[in-house]
Amino acid sequence: MKKTNAITLATNYLDEYYFGGAFSVDKEGRLISYFEIGQEGMLIIDV
Repeated sequence: MKKTNAITLATNYLDEYYFGGAFSVDKEGRLISYFEIGQEGMLIIDV
């Protein structure tokens, strides 16, 4: 994140081979918001 100077979003989904969860971090690498692993939903952030 610091190297790219960009907000980063990562997600996964619930399926046979996937485990759910999502997170976003700011340009400094600080956590903005997240879903726990196994949690379904929509992660919405204001950029």
